[in-house]
Formats: sequence, C-alpha cells, structure tokens
Amino acid sequence: MLRVRFAPSPTGFLHIGGARTYIFNWLFVRQQGGTMVLRIDDTDLERNTAASRQSIFDGLGWLDLPWDELYSQSERAPLHRQAAQAILDKGLAYRDFTPAAVEPAVGHEESGERRTGAPWLSNPGQREIPPAESNRRAAAGEPFVVRFRVPRETLAEVRFDDGVYGPQARSTGDIEDFALARSDGSPTYHLGSCADDADLRISHIIRGQDHLTNTFKHLLIFDALGVPRPQLAHLPLLLAPDGAKLSKRRHGKVVSVTAYRDAGFLPHAFVNFLALLGWSPKDNREVLTRAEMIELFSLAGISRNNAMVSYKEEEPENWADPKALHLNSQHLRTMPVEDLLPYVEAELRASGLWNDAYSGERRAWFTSTVD
Repeated sequence: MLRVRFAPSPTGFLHIGGARTYIFNWLFVRQQGGTMVLRIDDTDLERNTAASRQSIFDGLGWLDLPWDELYSQSERAPLHRQAAQAILDKGLAYRDFTPAAVEPAVGHEESGERRTGAPWLSNPGQREIPPAESNRRAAAGEPFVVRFRVPRETLAEVRFDDGVYGPQARSTGDIEDFALARSDGSPTYHLGSCADDADLRISHIIRGQDHLTNTFKHLLIFDALGVPRPQLAHLPLLLAPDGAKLSKRRHGKVVSVTAYRDAGFLPHAFVNFLALLGWSPKDNREVLTRAEMIELFSLAGISRNNAMVSYKEEEPENWADPKALHLNSQHLRTMPVEDLLPYVEAELRASGLWNDAYSGERRAWFTSTVD
C-alpha cells in the first residue's frame, strides 16, 4: 500500500515551502490511490509552540487538501527508545559519555553533546568502549548520547535512486557517527523520523532538497532497524528574488501560507500556484483544477532547478508573486458564481457590510450582482 507523509515541526507558521511539499505528496498519493499521513514532529520541546501547531492545521485546512491519518511524534517516545535500544543491542550504535563541559562541534549541536575543535567523524575514545563497561556506566547513571556506529573498518557507499535527482551515493567515510538519542533519552530528528516512518509503513518520502544529505544517515538507520527502505524523492528549494533560500526570519509574510489566506486568495488558486513552483505538466498548462492536477502530476515533471518566488521586497504593497495574483484572477473569472458567493459573503461580513437579506429575499439580486 502506497503511504506518504508530511512531517512539519511546529516551530513557526506554515511556510509556503512546507505547503508545497504537502501539495506534492497529496497529489502523488491521490493519483496513486494511497494514504496521506500528517505527522507533527514535535519532539523539540524548547522550540515547539501551540500557536505554531495551530498555524499548521489552519494553513493546511485552508488549502482544503485533507489528510487521512494524523499523529504526533511526541506521543511515540516508547517507540523511539525501543528503536535506539534495538540498534545498540545489534552493536550498530554506541554510548558516548563525553563530559558536557566542552563546547559543541560545528554541525553536532542537535545531539546535545558539547565539544571543541573541528567537525569529526567519530570519537574513538567512546566508540571502542567494551559493551560490558558501557552497560555498567549507563546503569550507574552516567549521562550519555547514543551514536550510530558508521562503518569505518571497511568503507562502503550508501546508494539510492532519487525520484527527482536520480542516482545518489556517499561514502561512509564522509558520514559522522551521528547522534540517535540525546542525553535525556529523547530522539534526535534522525532517529525519531526514521522510527516513525518505519512504524507507519511509509512507502515514499517526498521532501525538500535540503534533506538530501540527511538521507544517507536515514538509510543506515532503516537498514539497522531491518526494515525496507522507503522510496525517496527530493524537491528543489524555493528562492527569494535575491537568490537566497526563502526564509521565515528574513522574507516576512511572503513566506506564510496564512498571509495569502488573509489577503483573499482562493485556496485552490493558491494550490495551483504552489504546484507550479518546480513542477509543470507535460502540456505546460498553467490554470489547473484540483482534478486536473491529480491527473497530470508526476515526479518526472519536477525540475531539478530551484524555483523562485518573485516579489518586490522594497515595495510592501507588491509583496505577492505576480504569477500568484494572475492565477488567482483566472480562477476568480472562471469559477461558478455559486462557488464564489461564500468567499464574497465572508469578505462582506469581515468588513461589516453583510446583510442577511442577501441570503434570503435578496438572494437572486445578490447572485446577479456578484456575477
């Protein structure tokens, strides 16, 4: 059974890049007749907020592309601990008892340990601790981080065929002994994501290109857990006009899905706009209904080049991409008037201009006027 997932972290509003990832997953799974899983990856307790979680639901709800199953990663802690222990028991991970007094190495802050110096591939002083001694120190309450034991004795290549970028390979000599669990027992992103993907039987993972380097680590985890590897596809990034990656912190409301909702965009028109950022149907049509997007969508139609969201940062009134405005206008002009009326009513109510007669004795006049 084909199963895909969208796994946002509730640390801010729903980013249009995340929304596009959800749309591509949704179109793919609806075309194939599979299951759409929404999993809230909320194990980062320091950064997660209820407002961010609600923003995800509000944004996805407005897009009107319903999911089939819903999970919260924070409720699956026993599964994550079991996965870390299973990998430890196989000798494919080790406990790192490095004292917490040292500064974090570049690229290793997520794991909870603190170090000095340049990035490192492994910590031989900890990697080679005999299992009996490791068990004794853990039982005595000494804090530790669980690290994956990336093969060092005989180097190999981790390979997979990406659904967008084609064949990918990386030597285990270039992969560090990444952390699976922090010193408080909580999972890192790598372990939590893979353990959940395995348990939820995710068959295809479609996510942003910025996760491509993580994938090699994740394939090692899937193999260590003894579960089938999902098929993977990575999506091109969304860029601002200056060529920088579109950022929540830097680029303002152009990045927020709910900003487009609040500005009066039609949800199906906005889905149409986001779908065309990095994907195009074979016939190069632009104005597409949801049914047409489902019919025409394919991973083969996704470009390997990053997509640009065009707007004028120096002109606040021109914050939206002209193509988004154009597609919205096309959908407004062509949609049946009966479908448009609820949106007009919502705008009039918000402006204090609604008259209940417009849905009663003046309904025919109201419909004719809008038309």
